Amino acid sequence: MSTPPPRLYKYRKLDEHTIPLIINGVIYFAEPSQFNDPFDCRFRYDLTGTESEWREFFMRHLTQLRLELSPREVHNMVEAKAREGAFKDTRLLGSLSDDCSRHRNQRLGILCLTASPTNILMWSHYADAHKGYCLEFSTDAPPFKRASQVRYPPKYPNVRYLDCIEKPDTHVELTTLTKAGLWKYEEEWRVIHIKGPGLIKFDERSLTAIICGHWMTEENVDLLKGLVKRLKHKVQLYRAAPNDKEFEMKLMPLEEDQAIDDRPGLSGPCAP
Repeated sequence: MSTPPPRLYKYRKLDEHTIPLIINGVIYFAEPSQFNDPFDCRFRYDLTGTESEWREFFMRHLTQLRLELSPREVHNMVEAKAREGAFKDTRLLGSLSDDCSRHRNQRLGILCLTASPTNILMWSHYADAHKGYCLEFSTDAPPFKRASQVRYPPKYPNVRYLDCIEKPDTHVELTTLTKAGLWKYEEEWRVIHIKGPGLIKFDERSLTAIICGHWMTEENVDLLKGLVKRLKHKVQLYRAAPNDKEFEMKLMPLEEDQAIDDRPGLSGPCAP
């Protein structure tokens, strides 16, 4: 697993969830079924395998899941499935794989973040067409320090189910950290919570900046300024604006006394 960059970002629409997120330091981890990509967290494995391999897998699988069964009962169940030809039935095995993935996904919560606060498409797709905002988080503390980088392979991975089901790291990487190459522009990082979806508390000091969208109304800018003033720690405020010479956004400090720092795309009246 790769080490996350010092800061990660979350694009958001300004709505009723904004106030508790900023004031109470909570952020929502989504269930994979809520994602907009039908391939996301729904990886389809290669289900080839010999009868002996599948027999061994089901022996191990039933022993772990059906603790009430004796070793003899497990053996008899597996042998019955073998006689029925179940281990050669790709439709049955595919259904089993899909059910396992669905069950696993229901127990996961995933926070999707990005490494860039200046991406035009991210502002368009996830921040209400530039009318929303973008949160900046330090990765010094959990949950953000546990972020893992999403991979975008050029081709659909061809991996046997039997080869990786017993390898948690490989399984997680394929099912939750692998997306089609066309999503590469998102530069996505994910935090995976194995106790399910929902609101997760974070150290309020992890929120280091809020970036207002280029088309955000002044009324909403004032709302965010008011929320920031209620916090006990310093949160910097910026406004995103089109870069004069590049197809990306630049970040302008909202406060005159706010120093320019090393965030990507930051500039200001005194910047070269």
